[in-house]
Amino acid sequence: MLNESDKKRRTALWQASLAMLPDSRFFDILRAYLGKIKTPYNKQNLIEQLSSFFCREQNRKNLLALLDDFDEKIIAALILIPEATQKKLSDFFSGEYVSSEIAARISNLTDRLIIYKDESDKDCSERLHINPLLEDLLAPRIDIARIIPEAQYASRTEGGSFSISPEFIASVVCYIAEKPDLCKADDSLKKIDAAHLKTVFACGTAPVQTLITALLNLSLVKRNENGISVDYARLLSFAELFPKKQYAYLAAASSASLDREGLRSYAELVLDLAASLPGSGVTKRTLLRCMSLLGSSERTQSRFRALIDRSHGKGDDGSDARPPFERIVDAAETFGLFSVAGKTKEGDAIYRVGKAFSDEEKANTSARFVSINSGFTVRLLPGLPLKTLLPLSIFLRVVNFDTTVEFEIDKASVIRAFDFGYTAETICSLLEKYASHGIPQNLRVSIEDWQQLYSSAILYTGYVLKLDEKNSKLIEKNPKAARFIQTKLAEGIYLLNIRNDEDAAAFGKEAGFDCIGKINNLDAEQRSIESSARTKSDAADRTPPSFPPIGSGENRFKDIRKKNAARPEKKQRDKLLSDLHRTLASLDLSKAQKENLSARINNKIILSAEQLGKDTVRSEGAEAGGMDFLGKVRLVESAIASGDMIEVRMPKTDGSAKLETILCTPLSLSKASGDAETTVRIEATKKTATLSVGRAANIKLIKTSIF
Repeated sequence: MLNESDKKRRTALWQASLAMLPDSRFFDILRAYLGKIKTPYNKQNLIEQLSSFFCREQNRKNLLALLDDFDEKIIAALILIPEATQKKLSDFFSGEYVSSEIAARISNLTDRLIIYKDESDKDCSERLHINPLLEDLLAPRIDIARIIPEAQYASRTEGGSFSISPEFIASVVCYIAEKPDLCKADDSLKKIDAAHLKTVFACGTAPVQTLITALLNLSLVKRNENGISVDYARLLSFAELFPKKQYAYLAAASSASLDREGLRSYAELVLDLAASLPGSGVTKRTLLRCMSLLGSSERTQSRFRALIDRSHGKGDDGSDARPPFERIVDAAETFGLFSVAGKTKEGDAIYRVGKAFSDEEKANTSARFVSINSGFTVRLLPGLPLKTLLPLSIFLRVVNFDTTVEFEIDKASVIRAFDFGYTAETICSLLEKYASHGIPQNLRVSIEDWQQLYSSAILYTGYVLKLDEKNSKLIEKNPKAARFIQTKLAEGIYLLNIRNDEDAAAFGKEAGFDCIGKINNLDAEQRSIESSARTKSDAADRTPPSFPPIGSGENRFKDIRKKNAARPEKKQRDKLLSDLHRTLASLDLSKAQKENLSARINNKIILSAEQLGKDTVRSEGAEAGGMDFLGKVRLVESAIASGDMIEVRMPKTDGSAKLETILCTPLSLSKASGDAETTVRIEATKKTATLSVGRAANIKLIKTSIF
């Protein structure tokens, strides 16, 4: 509800919009509500009288009684959508109403003075607003359920749908580590890998592809000369987030490579969407409508569109043509954040919030979730968080992802772990921690044998520090410097766990080596996930995490979802209309006047029997023809003033006696000796033409408003 100052400001704006109407339209409206306009008149006084009309208690009751469900949907949308226009409403109700239905109802609500158009900004579309005199009357009727309705089930679906989980993310990470060249240059899966992934992942390739896209856009996975690789240090930072926040980030990032603020905004939007949906579920159309409403500011949508254009390359023939928010919703659906729970009687799927977004139980990291057999097969039960699974994923190869996840440990996967700084002891201790029945002895022996084989020849890349005997002893005793050492290659020679020249300079400063000259070897890379986790807060990893804090999801509709909101009463509405028609029938009016007033009753413009007097109707002909030249001219002038169309019957230009009918909007009228010509815009072709009024056999006024 408006506060007093806002109401005064909005009332002044409404009154100004009335005053700016063409005189013919202005007086038609005033005559319809107030009756005969006495002269001399003052426009402002007339507007004040009109305001008083809408303040009368009985008129307000009748206005409420005449509202139908469609009216209240439009009114609710106008209140909830910032800077609403006719196009925004058409887009919002797309799939339920066509544009012409929205346009017709907006025109009707405008005639009823329930809404008005703000035409003050000529460079923008006409913004639509609720009449401020009626907002306090309409507010109790506003219920989000009018436009975000709960779906009605015809059948229900019993579980079984895919849902993103820490196990799924870890499994995809395993596959990327094993097959870094699985993607094409456009980041889509290669044909051979897509076929293989179908045999590994029971959920199919769609969730895998969507996750890889999101990981790339979040820079959790990066491109290199071998394909793509996981940035484990950054992924560990990501894994510190609550699971549902991880999933919200992934859903948002799968749509485009967003900047920090964009990522935060759209991740929060996903969480708010989940928190704001009705519990029983909604159709896909309503789900998209809810997303649009939550992120409905024009600035937000245009900004998101710009980010997507920049991400995919504007004008790219292969770019995704889906509307911006639809991409996020589709990604969330692919991840199972919104899952199908049933169908409506029309066959539309009903979506509910998936289990990944339901209340999370605290993971029990001390429980035994891993079983290992003598064939080196590792079975993983659900329950471990992502931050626990990532160190395990380093030495596992995913074999089958279903209700449980099946991995294998082989020489290639273990050597990959050794490349990251693991030892046989590290691997065995991790397995011992989570294995339900310990580690088979033959697996332990094999891991130790593979370590001996691995240690027989090692190839390093990175930053190497060479020191004399004196400085070697100093660095090993200096805790600030020692944490930068990944491994000691020989006496006085160390491989450092730094990744770039800036970190190398920071190392020299912290270690106290002011004698270090120019760096001789470049392109160092952090190789140890354990080292990354240990040193992520110090100089060895100075890149700040790019995951801004977000909320846990807020039900933004809780104050406008009303269980007992008044609904339009058809019986009451029909009785009021019937009473008004009965009163009209008893009046001594011409047939044309009764037809006009009857149309106003049907269009719910008449709120009181006082509006049924003969003074409320213009006694103006709507048609002129033949020799009535002045009548035809007056109709054209009236149409120009009101913006209405005319239907003109003219002799054809081929010289025949046949007549053609032209539906057009007159733009101007010029009178010449013995004739008049009107410039019109022809509706069929949208082109302009000049017609002779004198030659017209007949001209009929086609009113776009009931007045």
